[in-house]
Amino acid sequence: MITKALTNWLTKAFNGEEEFPKLEKPFFSKAGGHGIIFFNDETTPMDFVTGVFRKYLKLNQSQAFSLMAEIHENGEATWFGTDLDIAESICALITSAAEDQGFPFKCTVVAPEKLDKA
Repeated sequence: MITKALTNWLTKAFNGEEEFPKLEKPFFSKAGGHGIIFFNDETTPMDFVTGVFRKYLKLNQSQAFSLMAEIHENGEATWFGTDLDIAESICALITSAAEDQGFPFKCTVVAPEKLDKA
């Protein structure tokens, strides 16, 4: 029941019939280190993307949805704030999970000095 309601709402939101929720304050900080840039594609399901964000980035549902929506609306989005080893591990885990499911969802690690431009 909840899944059907969420699916209906997401469909309306992506068709422009409803607005995506906006967070009052950012939940990532550029001061924290390396980032991960996630790229939009037309194939990977929204629920998969929010699921991997919840699992590997430890985001709550609202944060995961907001990041997914930003990727969809802007073609990409950057998650900020971790050291290089963790960022590379997260990126590899998410890419592997997507490949295992046959989805083209991609991400890449970005260095702190590049984040000012992100």
